[in-house]
Amino acid sequence: MLVIAVVVSVLLLTLGLAMSNILTAETKRNAVEYYGVMAYGAAQSGVERTLVRLYTHDHSVSELECSDLEVGTLATPGDGMTFDSGQLKNCEIDIIDCRKADDVAERMASSGFVDVYRFTSYAQCGASNLDTSRSIVVEVKREDKL
Repeated sequence: MLVIAVVVSVLLLTLGLAMSNILTAETKRNAVEYYGVMAYGAAQSGVERTLVRLYTHDHSVSELECSDLEVGTLATPGDGMTFDSGQLKNCEIDIIDCRKADDVAERMASSGFVDVYRFTSYAQCGASNLDTSRSIVVEVKREDKL
């Protein structure tokens, strides 16, 4: 009788440890998914803020360059905007790899030419030892309105 009780106890202990490992792994997967969605939303916010800067820039004052498309205070990669509260808490946004092609032929443009901007919005979100990142690449055409 004692042997049966020990075997049952060992089986229940093994089953409990297996369930504990499954729950721990599932919790980590959910955290990665949660922070991944936050990082995607933050990267999308970086795209939207960059597009606002692109389309509200007064071209008659100066030529628009990639350095003008910074998010917040972004001028170089690694100088990202960090959120300390709200939905994007513990997230950082940066614009990396901005490239500009001047006077690209475009027959639909009234002047016949457009400037093409290609930039990548990169966001990283996480807490303690768990970080996830997402990036979005956008290519935008902007016609000079002189």
